Amino acid sequence: MTNVWSTTKTMTALCALVLADRTELDLYAPVAKYWPEFGAAGKDRIEVRHLLSHTAGLPRLGPANDAGRPVRLGEGHRSAGPPAPRWEPGTASGYHRFTHGFLIGEVIRRICQQSIGAYFADQIATRLDADFHIGLAAEHDHRVSDVVPAPGPAPSANPHVAIPVGAYVTAQDTWSTQWRRAAIPTADGYGNARSVAAVQSVLAAGGRRRRGAFFPKQPAARCSTNSPTALISCWAYPSDSAWATPSTPATPQSRQPTPTPATGEGEAGHWSSTISTHT
Repeated sequence: MTNVWSTTKTMTALCALVLADRTELDLYAPVAKYWPEFGAAGKDRIEVRHLLSHTAGLPRLGPANDAGRPVRLGEGHRSAGPPAPRWEPGTASGYHRFTHGFLIGEVIRRICQQSIGAYFADQIATRLDADFHIGLAAEHDHRVSDVVPAPGPAPSANPHVAIPVGAYVTAQDTWSTQWRRAAIPTADGYGNARSVAAVQSVLAAGGRRRRGAFFPKQPAARCSTNSPTALISCWAYPSDSAWATPSTPATPQSRQPTPTPATGEGEAGHWSSTISTHT
């Protein structure tokens, strides 16, 4: 297994969908309903669905000079709460590089009194027999294939980006015990191709699996509609710049300027800064 970076975001979001299916989480409710302190500084209008769709206007949690330390952000954002949104929630989207997982994870913790890693293990990984972990226990260290830097220099920064969104994390950072144990719900997932496919096939199959429905009420169907706030429009940017530009969510009738294509392999919004020795 190896660190799968932002694939972890999909696992964190799936935890929220499980709670929505059980009617324990309302995707259209204000986040402050579950996390009262969150409502300060103009964030009372942010709904849970905005966290899921990168439209909350919170691309970073801490001050600019602390943006380089995602582990500290994960430890410290709960009591202080995030800053004011950088744009009107729900009106534009911009990649919430590290904050996406921290914010959703805290909502889940407030509801379930469990960390995101523990909830994912209990309610998703175990049920699907998937060898995927958000935060890695020491017993699995010997199984990890460390991520190694890709050859060559990083590409130059995208000139169109405008908002700093988080830390520049190197491949070497992920080798540390601190990183593996941190359970960063946006980038600290460990798994392999089989485990990722096992979990995400639930959504690909419309909420069903071989042994019956994983989502009896199928909230996944609501997330695949053409609602503007359900769509993510992210500018691609190199990992070392850690920036993104918010853009108005596209609709079938009106589409915004085409985001810059991602370079190399990796998910939208990422430069492929790392490779793994094996899966």
